[in-house]
Amino acid sequence: MKKTILIVLGILLIVAAAGWKFGFSQRYTDRYSDGWAWDVKTIGLTGYPDEATGQYAPGTSLKDDPINLTTREVTAEATDASPGDILISDHFQSRDTVTNEVTWDFTSTTTVDAVTGRHIGDALAGDYYFFPRNVDKNATYVVSNSSYKSLAMTFQREEAIAGVETYLFAFHGDLDNTEANAAYVTLKPNEVVTCFDFSLEYWVEPVTGEIVKYREWCEGDWIVNKDTGERISTISRWGGETSGDDIIRQVTNVQNRRMTYLWASLYGPLAAAVIGIVLIGFGALRLFAGSKPQES
Repeated sequence: MKKTILIVLGILLIVAAAGWKFGFSQRYTDRYSDGWAWDVKTIGLTGYPDEATGQYAPGTSLKDDPINLTTREVTAEATDASPGDILISDHFQSRDTVTNEVTWDFTSTTTVDAVTGRHIGDALAGDYYFFPRNVDKNATYVVSNSSYKSLAMTFQREEAIAGVETYLFAFHGDLDNTEANAAYVTLKPNEVVTCFDFSLEYWVEPVTGEIVKYREWCEGDWIVNKDTGERISTISRWGGETSGDDIIRQVTNVQNRRMTYLWASLYGPLAAAVIGIVLIGFGALRLFAGSKPQES
C-alpha cells in the first residue's frame, strides 16, 4: 500500500482537476453569474434645441453642450425559471450637475444564457448582451443591451488602458432610439425616434469579455416619419464616456475578474492535473524499483 499511495493520490488529483474544470469552476467561468455587476459613472453632455426655433445654437455641436453626470448599473440575478437563465437589469440615470435634478431615467430587463451571455426567449435571441469570454477580434458581435438593439460591433484596434490590453469594438450607424425616449415624447403611430450616425465604442478585455471603458455619441435624436424617412423635429443630442477615476476602478475590477477566471478555468485544474501526473510518475518508479528481482 505504501508503494502505491503516490499513484492513488495522483489519480485523485487528476479526478479533482476534472471536477474543478467541469463543475466547481462554472460559477467563475460562466459569462454571467448570480451577483455579477457592472457599475459605471460617466461624464456626459446633453443639449436641447431652442423651444421657439426647434434648432440648436448655430455653429455648435454636442461638444459645446452642458455637462451632466450619468450612472449606469447593470446587475445579474439567477432566475427560478431555469438554472441556466440569468436576469439582467440595466439602469441609466442622468443628473444636472448644478441642480442635481434627474434629467433622464431608463431601465430595461432581459434574460440571457449564463454561459454565453446571449439573449434567450425574445426577439433578440442569439444577440450578445455585451461580449463573451475569449473575444475574437476577427469576429463581428451583434450586441443588444439597454435600448441598443442588434448593433453589429466590429474590431477597430488593440489598445492598452491603464496597463490592461483591450480590443476596441465599435458600431457606427443609425440607431432606433424610440424605446429610450418613450417616456419623454409623444409619437404618432407612423413615427419613430432615430439617432443618425450614432457611435458606440467598447474597450473590451478579451479573455473575460469585460468592458474597461466605453463611449457613446449622438449628435441628435430625431422624430422621423418611418414611412417616408422625413425628419420631423429633433429632441436632444447626447453623449458620454468613462474617464478619470472610473477607468481606474474598472481596470482594477477587470484585472481581478481576469485572474479569478484564469485560475478557475485554467491555472487551478492544470496545476492539479500536472501534480497528479508527477505523483503517478514517482509512484510508478518506486513501485517498479521495489519489484526488481534480487541477484543471487
